Amino acid sequence: MFNLKKYYLKYFPSVLMLVLSNMFLFGSEIINFYLSYQLFNNFITPPLINPTTKLIIYSIGVVASYILSALSLVLNNYFTYRLTAYIEADCKKKIYEKFKNSTNISRNKVMNTETLNIMSNDINSYLMSSISFTISIWISIVMFVGILLAYLFLGSLYLFIFLAAFSILEVLVNIFCSYLNNKITIQQTKVDDKFHSKFSKWIKTFSLFLFSNKLYFFLAKTNDIFKENSKLKNKLENKSAIASILEISMLVLKFAIFITIALYLYKANLINLALILAIGTQLNVTSAQTKIIISDISNAMLYRELKHKLIDTFTPLKNKNSLTISNFKKLEIVNGDINYDTKNILHNINFSIKRGDKILLKGKSGSGKSSLLNVLFNNLSLTSGNYNVNNNNIDIDTNLQGIFTYCNDENIIFDGNLYDNLTFFEDNPNIEKLNKVISNLNIDFINDLIQNLRDMKLSEGQKQLINLARVLYSNNDIVIIDEGFSNLDKQNFDNAVKLILNLNKTLIIISHQLDKTYEQKFTKVLELKDKQLQEFGLSIS
Repeated sequence: MFNLKKYYLKYFPSVLMLVLSNMFLFGSEIINFYLSYQLFNNFITPPLINPTTKLIIYSIGVVASYILSALSLVLNNYFTYRLTAYIEADCKKKIYEKFKNSTNISRNKVMNTETLNIMSNDINSYLMSSISFTISIWISIVMFVGILLAYLFLGSLYLFIFLAAFSILEVLVNIFCSYLNNKITIQQTKVDDKFHSKFSKWIKTFSLFLFSNKLYFFLAKTNDIFKENSKLKNKLENKSAIASILEISMLVLKFAIFITIALYLYKANLINLALILAIGTQLNVTSAQTKIIISDISNAMLYRELKHKLIDTFTPLKNKNSLTISNFKKLEIVNGDINYDTKNILHNINFSIKRGDKILLKGKSGSGKSSLLNVLFNNLSLTSGNYNVNNNNIDIDTNLQGIFTYCNDENIIFDGNLYDNLTFFEDNPNIEKLNKVISNLNIDFINDLIQNLRDMKLSEGQKQLINLARVLYSNNDIVIIDEGFSNLDKQNFDNAVKLILNLNKTLIIISHQLDKTYEQKFTKVLELKDKQLQEFGLSIS
């Protein structure tokens, strides 16, 4: 997934243009230095023949070389970002496929806020740093050495030795500053992640404080969280300021020593004034090149770190074993125990459901209903016992996503129209079936079928009807509804329950609203009580 060599081959034209743009930049810098030297030389000691013409030609050449440098830099940035965008899209596609083909439990371990942040930011940073590490750093070194050799060719050996030695010193100082800045960046990321995690958990308690008339304490604690974060960030900013001062001091020192040595060599007739002025104008180029090299080196360090981070993040995703069930017949849990950490939730339960069965599952809050559903979905494994579908033993790596349709009381509405929300953005939905579902559930409060539902002020009851419409449209064999009628008025409740019970599907319904009249229409009425599964109060475990 993160082997970039094959991507470089796939997008070789962009890689080639990136290399060529860097070489054009290198050539333009050398030409600029040479023309600057000739311009100053002709200005200080004018030639006898056509002095003005030569000055004009050299001046135009210098300007043209600057334009060529700017154009090369634009092309360099363009092809860098273009190559990054191509590879990023391919990498993310591979990751999405890995998510799609992974087991529920391994996916749940990986899917969190940090992973989303990695998907949004770190993959792009990894690719940018990898391009620096594999392509740009070598071009930058060649350019840096080439410019120094140009100084040697046109100027003095002493000046060349000074510039080379000082550039090496500058590289070392910049490496230290870059290392310090990278450490600060990593620490800042950790501080931000910790703050976001802490604050997101804390903000969820807002309604509790609000309705307990303790809002003052909530605001005070919120202020403490922000103060703690600001204190940590201020410390990091102070460290960053030290690195900036070192970089600026090095630049000032370089110019001061250069002027001192250059004037000494000039006085000793070892170099001329034109060369001093030409090199003086180009000192920013060598400084820029050293910074680019340092940036590439630090990116190489960051590249390895990010690569390990990405691998560590997505390695836990385990491929699922696809169980092809074209005709569901039977599902059963045999002698099953469910533990959460060290706590036993359900003990020695036996649960069986055949095709066409309609089961009402009851139980108080905390009785283990959610745990049982997670076992059925294969999001949670049995501590002991067996889970079978059509007499196939289900292990934790088995994919059961194509069997169940699930509806709870969360009433989630997507950013899309009604058809998008009912079909989960199918390319070719069954319009006739959709319109029938919409009509049967009396979803007449949406007049414009192409309007974005997020733009509408829907009540919780209306959202719940849309949730139930997804169930009626689905083709999966087993329908599980977990308190999916809780926000409906009596008329819509009776209509929806009737439609669901008349489905030619296997049903498992969890609801506290169904009275004895409805209970009689189920094949079984089960209750979770005292860690056991009971039928009409009689243990069937």
